[in-house]
Amino acid sequence: MKKIQISKKQLLSFVTTISLSVLVLIKAEAGRYTGQWEGTTSQGLPIALTVSSEDVITQIEFEHKVTLNDTCTSTYSFSDSGLDIGINHDGNFSTMNTDGVFNAEEDTITFNLPGIHSEGIMGTFRGLFTDSTGSGRWTGYRYRLRCGSYLHSGYAFFLAEDDYTFTFNISPAQIHPLYSVPGGQQIFTYSQTNEPLRDLDASQARPIGIGSVATGGNTLDLQVDLGQFEGMVDIYFALYAPDLDLNNIYILDSDNIFQTATVPWKQNTDGNINENLFGSIPISFLPAGTYYLGLMATPAGSAMENYYFWITQFDI
Repeated sequence: MKKIQISKKQLLSFVTTISLSVLVLIKAEAGRYTGQWEGTTSQGLPIALTVSSEDVITQIEFEHKVTLNDTCTSTYSFSDSGLDIGINHDGNFSTMNTDGVFNAEEDTITFNLPGIHSEGIMGTFRGLFTDSTGSGRWTGYRYRLRCGSYLHSGYAFFLAEDDYTFTFNISPAQIHPLYSVPGGQQIFTYSQTNEPLRDLDASQARPIGIGSVATGGNTLDLQVDLGQFEGMVDIYFALYAPDLDLNNIYILDSDNIFQTATVPWKQNTDGNINENLFGSIPISFLPAGTYYLGLMATPAGSAMENYYFWITQFDI
């Protein structure tokens, strides 16, 4: 396994940062709607939208019931993960241009079904997000769908209204927030906490919890709870105890053993980690001093040029 060494400059940056008692964090406006939103359509069928950390709808999944030629009714499952539908600052989104002139090529999106007959539907999505709810409408434009043994195609507005359009209501349902893969160097410090805390904003997350010692108790319980990333990352877990060893940062390896070599704790993962590391440890087993804990996420296989770095500390 290739070892990545921490330079003196990185070590100095680490020690300097974790010694700060306060870090002013500014929450960016982008990412207000990040996560998974789920709900039902006016047909009573499920729908889900995935919103990236840049407030862009990247995936829509839904079921749609259609009666074709007034004789055959079927329910279809549609999904597209290659979308790029931006959400405005006021929460509005639409696949349609703002010029008011409908253009089938530019204003619609197509959901294809697997098979050799190029089946699928084409239409428009539009709606509105608030902090806790979302709503919208799908309006079909064209369809090419198999029902029974027949392949039907045509303009959707010739179908019954309930078959070519539906409304929907959604709410946040993603329990594992989606973080973008780090593209810069961001360090987040936070006060010790009993249990870890997930948040849609990486700067507000507290991925390391330390158990009752955080509130004056006598037990250390190291817990890691980290949200999901949009791509693959390497995760490093660091321990620094300057009162015991001023010169070394100890890194947790994949076998949960601390060492001085810089190796990932979790390699090539999309996150979504929830682990208790060592069980309950009486603080009487630990030497007195200040302990700093760090969790770093960096693009998988990289040399740690870009990262999110969460740091917390506790005293014994």
